[in-house]
Amino acid sequence: MIVLLSDGDANADNSSHPDNMLAAEIANQCQQAVTAAQNAAKAGTWVYSIAFNSPTSGCSTDSGTYPGGLTKTACHTMAQIANIPGTSVNTYVNDPTKFYSDNAQGCQSTRNPSITAINSIFQSIGYSLSTGRLLPSACFAASPPSWC
Repeated sequence: MIVLLSDGDANADNSSHPDNMLAAEIANQCQQAVTAAQNAAKAGTWVYSIAFNSPTSGCSTDSGTYPGGLTKTACHTMAQIANIPGTSVNTYVNDPTKFYSDNAQGCQSTRNPSITAINSIFQSIGYSLSTGRLLPSACFAASPPSWC
């Protein structure tokens, strides 16, 4: 499992590299982040994303759109980063339930719109990783056993 907390606005430049040595890596930085998350999901890793103070603009290094015609913005990048492994080998599925946002700059999660506090977001992620279990009636007694 990966939990990525970011504003999603990839905006590195070549200012510290006057010989332009990073030019190839500078283009389409938001898409590079999405592709890395998709590759992690293809390898079997769940990827949660948390948009923290994420603008509904940004991704100035990118061109084109995301699936569904979504403009490449910081917010949409974070939504596209939320992925799970697909049902077939080496596939992934974008999973909106794995995307959270603090809604600070208008970036809102469509599946988790009411979970905006960082501690609540991490609690929700933790809860999603736990599995239910059936407890025996002894666990509900006045003095339950310590193993309950």
